[in-house]
Amino acid sequence: MHIGEKGAPLENGRHTIRVSYATDDRVITFPDHDELYFLIVEDIRELKIGKASATVRLPKGAQIIFADGYAGLEGRKDFKVSVKETEYGDVTGYEVARPLKEKMQFILSVAFLKGYVDLGPLHELRRLDRQEGHIFSSFAISLSGLFILLGYYFFIWRRVGRDFKDGTLLTVYDPPDNLGPAEMRQLYTRGKVDGVSIIATILRLAETGGLNISERQGVYRIERRQAGPDGCTPLEKGFLENIFSTSEDMIIGHAGTRKTTGAAVHVMRSELRNGFKGLQRTNGRYLWPGIAISLIALFLSIAVLDLDDYGKENIFKNIYLCFMIAILGGVNLMFKRLLRSPTEAYIKLLERIRGYCAFLESSFKKEGQSGGIPPSLQRHLPYAVALGIDCRRVMIRQGQAGWYSGSFGGFSVLDFSASVNKKR
Repeated sequence: MHIGEKGAPLENGRHTIRVSYATDDRVITFPDHDELYFLIVEDIRELKIGKASATVRLPKGAQIIFADGYAGLEGRKDFKVSVKETEYGDVTGYEVARPLKEKMQFILSVAFLKGYVDLGPLHELRRLDRQEGHIFSSFAISLSGLFILLGYYFFIWRRVGRDFKDGTLLTVYDPPDNLGPAEMRQLYTRGKVDGVSIIATILRLAETGGLNISERQGVYRIERRQAGPDGCTPLEKGFLENIFSTSEDMIIGHAGTRKTTGAAVHVMRSELRNGFKGLQRTNGRYLWPGIAISLIALFLSIAVLDLDDYGKENIFKNIYLCFMIAILGGVNLMFKRLLRSPTEAYIKLLERIRGYCAFLESSFKKEGQSGGIPPSLQRHLPYAVALGIDCRRVMIRQGQAGWYSGSFGGFSVLDFSASVNKKR
């Protein structure tokens, strides 16, 4: 407490100072009574108090059991006390009998019958909050900020971030121009580039004359053709150059092959993601209000915390703050992804891919029942694999495809996929 102007002494002379206290946490409960214990002046320094008094007004009907306290040097009781009964409740008056000087104190203690002070659960919660350094208040602010943040993002997501609704499906009989199976899979699955992308790209390169596939006793070998692919996308040509950068052929499933194809897929994934970004709106401007809400919630949460103490309690508070930072940060990162929305060009392209996928599903379902497929469907096989069409029973008979040589049974998509994914 500061009396007068901060940093300057009081002027010489007599001063009358009236101090009013408001408290809700100075009642001590005992089995047979309640007691108000209040420290008014403690260890006076460089100040002389000529007169000091205090008045305690109890709730209506409350009866005083005793009035005690300390005044003067430690342990002394240099005060007078008077008790007065009124219709509004008992009133206790304290008057210190001597001036208070350095190292003196003034403490009062008033006991009264139980039942007149109802602390209630809310009061107990506030007291516990103070005892724990206001961590419950901080948590309430953080939780409120989190709900406000989620409400804001949900409102914005409904406006700009939701995916488009499926429209009328029109069957398409050819893949979109300049779109390979790996690109089509990435667009159709919203970003997936995986082992299926490798299989579909290899089959596409075989169909376009870029490589040959041979099989002997269940072991598949791919070999680069000198003529090179015809009609491939730049991405597929880059994949071909990467996997055959050191050799003109390789055995599928071998450890060295997996390393080579893995590096090629890494390059493919980077190129596809860069192309995919151009087909989406990031809606990044809507993230700034969410970040501001998070920072305000964190600032207020930290502001109410009592971080002056040390030890285990302070460590717990630091852990709690780190947890809230992680939660609020995670929400912002999650909605950074969810707020993305497709452009008109992406919507039109995806509608055409869906129409092409419907054609592939019906065609390969009918032809796949017999095991083989006609030559007219062979060029669609890489796209069917990329789009997840069931091609497990599809086989290309020996001699049907110029890029395949092997056993009499022919080329099996199921066996080839298993060989690509096999770990030797």
